[in-house]
Amino acid sequence: MPTEILRPNAAGDETSLSISGSSPAPTNWQSVDEVVADDSVTYIYGTGLDLYNLPAHIGSGTINSVKVYARFYQSSGSQRARIKIKTGGAEYDNGVDIDPPSSWTDYSKQWDLNPNTAAGWTWDEIDALQIGVLGIAGTGTVRTTQVYVEVDYTPYYHGLKIQGEGELALCDVGTNSLRIRKGGVTYGLELVDTGDSNASRIRIQTGSGIKSIRKYT
Repeated sequence: MPTEILRPNAAGDETSLSISGSSPAPTNWQSVDEVVADDSVTYIYGTGLDLYNLPAHIGSGTINSVKVYARFYQSSGSQRARIKIKTGGAEYDNGVDIDPPSSWTDYSKQWDLNPNTAAGWTWDEIDALQIGVLGIAGTGTVRTTQVYVEVDYTPYYHGLKIQGEGELALCDVGTNSLRIRKGGVTYGLELVDTGDSNASRIRIQTGSGIKSIRKYT
């Protein structure tokens, strides 16, 4: 499945950690936004919470999972850290204190469903998502040099236009029971609730009620 990686591009709702490194960045989010980790060149440290905003997504499709990565280093002592997200106005974390070694190490936490809704992620939720790290009080110092999110999704395809309705979303067959054959390829047609913002006016009766075929967005 394709993935889209989003890196911090602005401060989020919390900026509590301190900036450091051999060539410190001007802001907290710029200390952790690099594509290739620069480790001790730019990092954040301390006790408290940092959250970061993300750029708008460019992908299109059904989101399978959201995975947040953070790269930590523990100089010495007993300080711990957690990977954090904020969605729907609430904060969530990886559920266990991370005790990094004295070498830069990557950690991650995956959410298949949005923990705020207990449903699959939407792209609007991705655009509003904040990611970050929590430094937990203790002796020593945990450093963070890189934070980013990887969105795994099943893409939609162009190709099914209905007069008066516009374009419907084609997708990989997967578990979709509604299918269409086009150009020698079998595609799935994703069904969504009729109240979904991406619902077309085409209705399908299913075992779980009336659904709509999803529009291409």
